[in-house]
Amino acid sequence: MLKSASPLVSVIIPVHNRFDLADESVQSVINQSYRPIELIIVDDFSNELYTPRVKSDLDFHVKTIRHKSNRGPGASRESGRKEARGDFIAYLDSDDLWHPYIISKQLSEFSRNPEAGMCYCTAIRITDFPPTGDEEYFMRSNNFYDSFFPIIFSGRPWGTGACLWRRSASDQIGPWFSGWTWEDYDYDFRAGCLDIKICYVPEVLCYFRRNHGDYQLSRTDRKTQLMRKTSSIIHMYEYLKQTEKYVDRDIRQRFIRLVYYQAMKNFLKDLPEEGFKAINIIREMDRGIANLIAKIVLLVKPVFSSRLLGALLYLNRRFIH
Repeated sequence: MLKSASPLVSVIIPVHNRFDLADESVQSVINQSYRPIELIIVDDFSNELYTPRVKSDLDFHVKTIRHKSNRGPGASRESGRKEARGDFIAYLDSDDLWHPYIISKQLSEFSRNPEAGMCYCTAIRITDFPPTGDEEYFMRSNNFYDSFFPIIFSGRPWGTGACLWRRSASDQIGPWFSGWTWEDYDYDFRAGCLDIKICYVPEVLCYFRRNHGDYQLSRTDRKTQLMRKTSSIIHMYEYLKQTEKYVDRDIRQRFIRLVYYQAMKNFLKDLPEEGFKAINIIREMDRGIANLIAKIVLLVKPVFSSRLLGALLYLNRRFIH
């Protein structure tokens, strides 16, 4: 493959069945005004091998990887990341779509912001394509944030598919966590710990579907989701402890609040073991708060109810602000 004067962009699409939607996502990458692109399809053990309807050429290289078992979105993105050769990397889910100019406009923004490691754009939620103009914004992606902290403690303002990463930032962050839920939050959290800067294109260039179809890499029941989310939070905590952010008072308080709410959600769904895993994190960060929460939880444990623990969730807020 000949070397282009323009930087190579690696686009990674994890796929698990729902091939009709995947075809549309792949087509939105083919339709990009920008070249060269390296498209990496990661088939996460679909019922049959997914074959994209596109062939490699000089400026559009296609590669397919197939997992031998269903490993989830984090592991799928990591399989693609390890194969990626691009100067920039993007992750597009197999049910989402791109505007034809998303890559070219994000690269232009990067050229104006050489210190930035990630660029995102405004995104909307769609039911059908093309959009009508009445769709709502995805989260707060219509606002500009130049850093990951503290905004992600209030939820990720952007979706994974709306982001383009500089390769150097991706290498800093390292492997995707193999969790099935909040693996993208974990990735952004680690970017925040590294003080990776952000730039922004204030245009709707990414479309997230409301209807995910019958197959989704992370689809599961609520209890399993909570257990997987707890695993991601534990992974985030282990990473945080290794960074300078661990001694930052504001970061510590925000992280304790995040873990606290996860603990309460676990107890509300009758997952006490997961709840106490979260409390153990708080105990390491602030023993006094953790012991107080544990005592109250143990007190009400014999009569767990949504109403009772909902009241606990409300009353304990004053201990963690």
